[in-house]
Amino acid sequence: VTSPYSNGPIEGVNRLIKSLKRSCFGFKNQLNFFKRIYQITA
Repeated sequence: VTSPYSNGPIEGVNRLIKSLKRSCFGFKNQLNFFKRIYQITA
């Protein structure tokens, strides 16, 4: 099945979040991590 839509942008966001998880391992709380996700994906 083919469609004119692509999941490329979503895959890019997933890649950014995974790399952020690796680099932000020492955050004190989860709220700071979520704030960084919002900043990176906005």
